[in-house]
Amino acid sequence: MRVQKFLKTVFSVLAILLAFSCNQKKYSRIQVSLPISTKKGPLENENLKNWEYKDIETDTLPGISLEKAYATILKNKQPEKVIVAVLDSEVDINSGYFNGHIWTNANEIAENNIDDDGNGYIDDVNGWNFLGNTKGENITNANYEYVRIVRKYNNQFRDKKESEINQELLPAFLKYERAKIKLESEYTKVTRRVKFGEKILQDFLNAKEALKEYFPNGNYTYEKLKEIDTVGNGLSKHVLEIKSVLDYNDSEENMRRVLNDYGNDIKYRLNIKYNARGILQDSLDDISNKSYGSEMLFKKANNYTHGTRMTSVILSMVNNQANEIEVMPVVVEPHGDAHDKDIALGIRYAVDNGAKVINMSFGKEFSMYPEMVYEALKYAEEKKVLIISSSGNDGKELNDNFYKYPNDQTLDNQEDISDNFLKVGASTYSVNKNIKAYFSNYSSLYVDLFAPGYEIYSLFPNGERKKDSGTSISAALTSKVAALIYAYYPNLTASQVKHILMDSGLEYSFEVSTPTKEDKDKTTPFNQLSKSGRVLNAYNALIMADSISRK
Repeated sequence: MRVQKFLKTVFSVLAILLAFSCNQKKYSRIQVSLPISTKKGPLENENLKNWEYKDIETDTLPGISLEKAYATILKNKQPEKVIVAVLDSEVDINSGYFNGHIWTNANEIAENNIDDDGNGYIDDVNGWNFLGNTKGENITNANYEYVRIVRKYNNQFRDKKESEINQELLPAFLKYERAKIKLESEYTKVTRRVKFGEKILQDFLNAKEALKEYFPNGNYTYEKLKEIDTVGNGLSKHVLEIKSVLDYNDSEENMRRVLNDYGNDIKYRLNIKYNARGILQDSLDDISNKSYGSEMLFKKANNYTHGTRMTSVILSMVNNQANEIEVMPVVVEPHGDAHDKDIALGIRYAVDNGAKVINMSFGKEFSMYPEMVYEALKYAEEKKVLIISSSGNDGKELNDNFYKYPNDQTLDNQEDISDNFLKVGASTYSVNKNIKAYFSNYSSLYVDLFAPGYEIYSLFPNGERKKDSGTSISAALTSKVAALIYAYYPNLTASQVKHILMDSGLEYSFEVSTPTKEDKDKTTPFNQLSKSGRVLNAYNALIMADSISRK
């Protein structure tokens, strides 16, 4: 439950308001003048359901005004179909929710073991899996990129000092040194978390056993806990333990899941001796070697749900409006970090097969072969394809010391490689200091835009819809709006769509919470947290797209 306060802050809009003829009607960009009246009383779950599509003027919720756009600007207009490639984990393409909206390669015949369209990928009827092989094996867990870097250079640079390295090898050495520090730090951190998690689980199991007389079925309630006599019988600590579990909405299942994930970190993702790539038999440093992968897109979708969830955000309907989008699943993301080669080939595959938007809701702090991805970005730009990525969920400022790949800027000179790439942070439904999601990364150098990414419903492979949060959601929602622009204004270039999305958002200038280790109370004006300083707005974007497309 949340009570929205009277809005006291002032947020700016674009300096120039465009009015233009659209379906013989005049539409003006959203302009908010404060103070305005907000919803009085509590906002229950039903009020916040699909808040991301709401309008700041009409609903006093800082959504993207997509419902408003469909009801006005897009009413009675006919869109073209647009393909959005989802570079991610596997996708549950057989879900009824996605029926009719999974891309089909019309030039490929299913299951005949022939590359009918000659694109180098056999039986790629609905997309391609760069993590699988023809035997049905699939990479689920993979190393983090910094682990791979340490493994690659360990024999060459171990115990060496910077003064001993020649100039040509210095960049690789410095990358290795950073990666080694990161690996040691993460391994220590995860090991501690495992020990702590094991203690928490054991405390719960002890309490469960001690209180089984009172809760034989494990249906714990605060009321029943209060009734238990804890005087002189040793039950007090067990009652407090169960109360803590209820307070944090925790469960034995969740404790074991978290412990299992930490265990997989140690066993696979942080393990320098573990290399999952053997099942693919490809050469990671050779981009021309692309004859690997599989057409199977959903075998492990239940194991890693991320791709399915992002697809559901992109395909979600607004007030039962017909969806203009088809999703092309391209599997590149395991538990761990994606390989640069898979990302680069995934981008090229999507471009060559007709995608206009590529959603990449993932990121990593290190990159072994960034040039592969840079070249793929340029290739996509030539074909007018827009690429959208997430800023990450570390709650930190991105800078030269904390960087997220993929990106369209080099660390050397911070110049753009291309003009078709967007990195998106996450905003919330609070029009106050908490409008930046607490977990969202931000940067006036490396983040382009913000979009809703907090408590938004997504679909899991079992068909269940749950609240979901993360900058991944923000990127997927931005991809949805980008596809919408292409659907109604197909003549626009990727660069034009990128800048429409950035320039048409709503700008908030008030101070927001950006705590750091050194300063827990630090605040920053919201419009300084990204290049644009804005939050995505579909209504304004469509107005601007219409205007630009007429020129």
